[in-house]
Amino acid sequence: MALSLRLATLAVAIMLGGAAWAYPLKPGLWEMQTKMEAGDGALAQAMAAMEKQLAALPEGQRKMMEEMLAKQGVGITGLGADGVRMRHCLSPQMVAEEKLPFERQGEGCERTLVSRSDSEILFTLSCREPPARGEGEVHFVNPGAYTSRFTLEMEYEGRQERIQGRSESRWLGDECGDIKPLE
Repeated sequence: MALSLRLATLAVAIMLGGAAWAYPLKPGLWEMQTKMEAGDGALAQAMAAMEKQLAALPEGQRKMMEEMLAKQGVGITGLGADGVRMRHCLSPQMVAEEKLPFERQGEGCERTLVSRSDSEILFTLSCREPPARGEGEVHFVNPGAYTSRFTLEMEYEGRQERIQGRSESRWLGDECGDIKPLE
């Protein structure tokens, strides 16, 4: 489960951690629905097993995990066949500086801007742990919505595997509650 959980965290970092924005987003509480898919190899089986294990966590363990993630600026609000739904907070300062959460040094992935327009960002990425290479894009729908997608190529148990992820993000409101921005 450790590698699968690391992959889920990596996917969130990729989705939230693109290059600087071109489109002005609203500060406040955001919700992101992310769905990841892997081919039919061992990685796909590991990801499916992780989803089942997380969905079956006893209430006490789930609460501990949610509290730990909230301290890191992420609130998990759903986990199931339709993917992971989580919340994150963008502070006014982050919006002014055009920074997304998880865009910190040391997260294990380096993103390189390929192109940027008022409505789209294209980037490539290279990750150390687990080792992976890929590309992605962010499309800004309006100040309260954006979509993103990525593709990663990596070796898993001696085989080359591909992970694809898609997300939809929407603004929920000005107040972030218990979820703190990662600045």
